[in-house]
Amino acid sequence: MVQPNRARAVGFIVLAVVFFFVSTRAQSGEAVLQVIADKDGTFKVVGADKPVIYAHPRQTLKLRITSRKSTEMLKDGTVHTFTAPALTDMGWDLRLKEGSRDYTLVAPEETGEYVILCTLKCGQGHETMRMKLIVR
Repeated sequence: MVQPNRARAVGFIVLAVVFFFVSTRAQSGEAVLQVIADKDGTFKVVGADKPVIYAHPRQTLKLRITSRKSTEMLKDGTVHTFTAPALTDMGWDLRLKEGSRDYTLVAPEETGEYVILCTLKCGQGHETMRMKLIVR
């Protein structure tokens, strides 16, 4: 039988370890953003008026992107892309399939505005399916 004081001590240690990892992650500067690549040919950032992502140089961004099929898709199920042409070498070129998926990207070191667009003819509105990454 486990002694009550020992059980409390073990419980306290477990809570301390969990708190340490949670607080360390919160201090890491990682932003969690929800983005929608919608069937109407638009990008939306949940909770924002405009489709803009703000970041600091080299900031790690965790994106939960929900993609909704419009009228066209590729044979592999890709319904949109999430592409920043100036940042493709940094992984900013994602093929989106229907549903939600988490992605981790890093903002560039250089401050400025970067265009994010859909490079797949996804349906009506595709030509204007754009958003911005602003690094400041």
